[in-house]
Amino acid sequence: MLPPDTPITTDVGSHKIFTARHWRASTPNRYFVSNGLSAMGFGLPAAIAAARVTEQVTVCITGDGGLAMTMGELSLLDETKLPVIIVLMNDAALNLIREGQIRNNYPVFGTEFVNPDYEAIAKGFSLSFYRVYDETTLYKSIRTAIHARKPALIEVLVDAAGYVV
Repeated sequence: MLPPDTPITTDVGSHKIFTARHWRASTPNRYFVSNGLSAMGFGLPAAIAAARVTEQVTVCITGDGGLAMTMGELSLLDETKLPVIIVLMNDAALNLIREGQIRNNYPVFGTEFVNPDYEAIAKGFSLSFYRVYDETTLYKSIRTAIHARKPALIEVLVDAAGYVV
């Protein structure tokens, strides 16, 4: 659905692995990911910078943990109106860490949480908001957000079991 030169950023977590496996970057310098240090919270600031530099619609794929770390940056989107589409993978967990706990027979601790009302947060920062339960709604939301060329938050409700990591 996205033009091949669309800047894409990913935060750190299961969604990063999923995106790296499935997004085919066909244009150089358009896929931004924090490898090596794997810094949570990278996705949104990177998307804001990419949108500012390229003046293009930019997509940030992030998790609920990563967005929680940089949620204050939503005020910058409200101020600048940069066309950043945040695709929030909401699984109510730091899933990659949780999966490591499970895989190593450790108790699941500190990696599951209750999320805030993202619709209220989006409205508070004047972002368009879409909540996605299925693939059809996802495609419609992305198409609408791309066409609008303004900041948007697309909350994708994810069953963490659906990640293949």
